[in-house]
Formats: sequence, C-alpha cells, structure tokens
Amino acid sequence: MERFKLMTFNIRGCFSEAEARNLWENRAECNVQLIQRYDPDLIGFQEVQVPNEQTYAQHLPMYHTRPGITASTEKKAGWLMHNPIYWKQFEKVQCGGFFLSPTPHVWSKGWDAAYVRSATWAIFHTANRAFLYINAHFDHIGEQARVESAKLIVQQAQAIGGDLPIIITADFNSRAWAPPNEDTLDYPPPIVREYLPPANTVYDVFMQAGFRDAYLEAGHINQLDTNTYHGFIGQQFPPVALRIDWILVRDGRFPIHVEDCDIIRDHNGDIYPSDHYPVMAHLAI
Repeated sequence: MERFKLMTFNIRGCFSEAEARNLWENRAECNVQLIQRYDPDLIGFQEVQVPNEQTYAQHLPMYHTRPGITASTEKKAGWLMHNPIYWKQFEKVQCGGFFLSPTPHVWSKGWDAAYVRSATWAIFHTANRAFLYINAHFDHIGEQARVESAKLIVQQAQAIGGDLPIIITADFNSRAWAPPNEDTLDYPPPIVREYLPPANTVYDVFMQAGFRDAYLEAGHINQLDTNTYHGFIGQQFPPVALRIDWILVRDGRFPIHVEDCDIIRDHNGDIYPSDHYPVMAHLAI
C-alpha cells in the first residue's frame, strides 16, 4: 500500500487587496511556511499567477509542476490564472487540461459562468499503482456552470482514467452541505445572501457518480463552522457551512483509502496564507 499526502489550496493569486497585509508580498512567507510545515506530496493549487509561481520556484524547488491551462478573462502578461499540480514523489505518465464549458478543448467560457474556468489533470504512478488526479476551479457566479462543470469533469475523468482510481480537488465554489432549515437572512456581514452558493447541487453530481468526500470519510461531520473560505478573517468569518474546497476520491482497479483529512487553519497573527484554508488528506492506494 502506497501512502501520500494530498493538499488542495486556493491561494488567492496576486490580486490588489483592500488590506495591505493581504497582498501576496506580505503573505507569501506565511503561505510557503504552511506548505513546508505540512509537506504534502501532491498539491492542487487554484488561482495561481506568475508571482506565485516565482515564489514557489524559489522556496519549494523540491516540487515538479504541471502548469494548468489558462483560465482567465484577463489575457495580459502576468495576470493569467491557472490551476497547476505540484508533486514530488510520483512518476508522471500523462497530463493535460480542458475548459469547463460545452467546448472543453477550446478556450471558452461555459454556460452562465462569469469567467473562463478550467481543469488540469495528470496520471501518476506510485510503486505498482497508477491513479488519475484532476484539479479545477469552478465559477463563483454561475450555478448552471457549476453543475454542468461537475458533469463534464465526471465524463472527462471516465474518458481519461478508465478504470484507474480517481482523485478530484477544486475550489468548487459550491457548498457541500447546508442545514435543512437554513435562513440566510440570519447571517451577518460580510455574508451577502445573493452570493452564498446553494448546497447539495455540485456535490450531488459527484456523489451520484460514485465519488466519496474525504473530509467525511475521515470521520468529520458537516456543521456550520466548517468554512474553507474565510475572506482573510479566519474564525471571525460567520459560520455558514462554506465548505467549498473538497477532496473527492473514487476507487478503480485499486481502492483508495482515506486515512485522515483536515481543514488547515494556520496563520501568523493577522496574516493568513490565503482567503481560503487549504485542505489536506492522507491517502493510501
């Protein structure tokens, strides 16, 4: 049995921020230290831009990387976003990517999405085993786009991976769960009711396709305080079940075992590595 640690992490790119402390130049050290501390063998990043890549190349040279295909409406140099895969103990066999749209092999925006979105994939060998890994970033506005993107990824995973075990990570921008009696009017700022994504839509597409949620499989339960997005304010962010970053697994010719999975909430004082918490699982194939 081959064991490894997998992390999914939306790092918030290098955008201009209202608070200077949240600029990449001020949180890059905290971000890198978190990755070094937890030492994942495989990482799926979201919202990566050129300055992020330069930081990682300097401070995380032990990782190989598969750059993601561009997913952005801003085509100016240095601001293109993508979802790269970083790894350090596997043999990469094949890799590629596709856009989350009805025309996945053409740079395109899908359905009611606000931005062009994409997925990056790689097939890795570990000992005598192989598995397919897909890393993506779903749209933050279009609900139809999110649901259709999930269906597309399920289709592409089957087409690319066949009977291989499959791991999917993403910022899904969709909640895995919400309480059945939820009244979003009760939520305080900075929650904007219109932008709070529904639950059990994207998630159900994957569950119905045979995927399992590593967070639940590790023994955790769904509750309001399991946010993975926190807007740079950590535990001060209202508990609204905003668990939108998931690690999903599906058995193939070999089973995938989830030994542990946690939301990592590390920060240095008022400096957070990102506006999302990373999620890391200990897996075995």
